[in-house]
Amino acid sequence: MQGTSNNAGNQNSQPPSANPGQVTSGAQSPLTNLIPVSQSGLQVLESLHGIYLKQKMDKFEALIPYEIPNRYNLFPLDLDGNPTDQRLFKIKEKSAECQRHCFRQRRAFKLTVKLMNDHTEVMDFLKLERPGVCCKCDKGEMKISLLEGGEKVVGFVNAPFTCCKVEILVNDANHKLRFVIKAECLQPGLICFGCPFGSCREISFTIYDTGSKPLGLSLIHISEPTRQAEISYAVFCLKKK
Repeated sequence: MQGTSNNAGNQNSQPPSANPGQVTSGAQSPLTNLIPVSQSGLQVLESLHGIYLKQKMDKFEALIPYEIPNRYNLFPLDLDGNPTDQRLFKIKEKSAECQRHCFRQRRAFKLTVKLMNDHTEVMDFLKLERPGVCCKCDKGEMKISLLEGGEKVVGFVNAPFTCCKVEILVNDANHKLRFVIKAECLQPGLICFGCPFGSCREISFTIYDTGSKPLGLSLIHISEPTRQAEISYAVFCLKKK
């Protein structure tokens, strides 16, 4: 996932359901109550059935050609695979204003992931950093660091240039390949980028291990275009199939 595209959701921390504007109900996640302060970010993620990441929309940015740092909220999925209304993590971009306006998706940036307890910040969890890149074909390499108990590099993510598909490589701290995330190019969401209707807003990814075996996880990207042609806000949903 790229933190450089202007993708997002609504102003508050409540996620939409499968139907826009409606909060889903059903079986609850194990984390419907507040998180114990002693619980680490990794322990929280390990206990989830799935996650729902929604970027926060800024009305000012959507109306005029001005880019602000991206912000995201992450929610757990319940047993039915629907997003709950409890925000577990918030993510905020740090980047130079001149880079956001001059280089846009090619800009250098840092993302800080914070573990939340309701509306209270518990701790810094992860830091994601990517240097600026020279062209849109070069996605650069994102470094991922764990911040709990001191900063420690835990992995790298890069998206090599491919002609017929989208491919994302997830490596460990020693640059050893651990996962491959792929999206075939013959999808409406990749062909009709910017179209606000139905399947034209969605891109489906398959996650593989190093032996090219699917892991049984569903990753979907949903784009929500605005009146600014180069700005769209996105939702990511990861869950077991």
